[in-house]
Amino acid sequence: MRAQHDALGKDVLAHLLEDEGTVEKERVVAPKDSQRIDLVFTPDEAKRAQRSPVPPCLQLLRSMTQTTCMFELFSSSVSVTLVLLSQRKQLSVFDELLVEARRRTAGRQRPTMPVQWILVPSRPRRALAELGFTAPPDWPQGFYQGQRGYKVWIVVLDELSQTRETLALRLLGSGQTRLAALSQIGKLASDDPDRPLLLALLGWIRYVVRENRKAADRLNKEQEFMAVTREGFELWMEKERQRADARIRARAIQEGLAEGRAAGQAEGRAAGRAEGRAVGRAEGRAEGKAEGKAEGKAEGKAISLLAVLEARQIPVPAKLRQQILACSDDQLLETWIRRAVTARSAKEVLAPAH
Repeated sequence: MRAQHDALGKDVLAHLLEDEGTVEKERVVAPKDSQRIDLVFTPDEAKRAQRSPVPPCLQLLRSMTQTTCMFELFSSSVSVTLVLLSQRKQLSVFDELLVEARRRTAGRQRPTMPVQWILVPSRPRRALAELGFTAPPDWPQGFYQGQRGYKVWIVVLDELSQTRETLALRLLGSGQTRLAALSQIGKLASDDPDRPLLLALLGWIRYVVRENRKAADRLNKEQEFMAVTREGFELWMEKERQRADARIRARAIQEGLAEGRAAGQAEGRAAGRAEGRAVGRAEGRAEGKAEGKAEGKAEGKAISLLAVLEARQIPVPAKLRQQILACSDDQLLETWIRRAVTARSAKEVLAPAH
């Protein structure tokens, strides 16, 4: 149970932060004794600039991840020993950063200690008291800060107030904490700015859970989880298809622009270089957009199908892969995508309907 909870929590955090910067799950530190950090995050300002304004439900998580930081997730309350062992991982990462700085800058630049966030479902009273954690006034209820030099925080998920800014974090909790968050998401208005992001997240969670039979058996009994994530699953699938379509369109447009520039340069040698480039760019854009709209939709769905099979670690023989990529029937591709969620093989996905 603990392993399932922790693994799902790491996946959720990674999914929330993947458009914000670089995410590393299960980062190895101190290989001699196999220490692993649940998740290490490094912000990327270019990525963050694309997500503006920040959705309300991510504002608190954005505040927590202003610099390189680490996350440790626990499915039960932590002891003093577990907190100290988590700090040991933090110091190991800091040591790695120091070694890298000496190698790259000859010691001229000194890295800062990465912030560590320890997420627990309920209050670890003894650990908070013995290790001197305190509740800072400028952070929400449920946040406890350790000694400043160590940059260690404990976040007690069931103490977080049921506000919009804590919603994403409360999904990482257990029992009533998670159910309350699900209930809040289910009641969001259709025009709420957080609704698409949160429903897509829940749809993705449902997909991950369906691939884990033990987790599915447990969560299928939670009617609220199934009801809220059902709509989210469809939204997530549509979002993945749109992302694939966008990648295909962008690639087609770039290829069209390249061809247009080449044609424009050839014409420019005869009728003037400047005029040729202008004509080439115009023709390239038109040709690229036309090809992207005509072929990108079907090809995008085909790539979405292959992505789902890859995520489920289902091998796709070369012959079947060629059949998928060559398919231009939108409805047939939709059918294959739906089958791919539960099928046991690529052959089963492409089997003719009876």
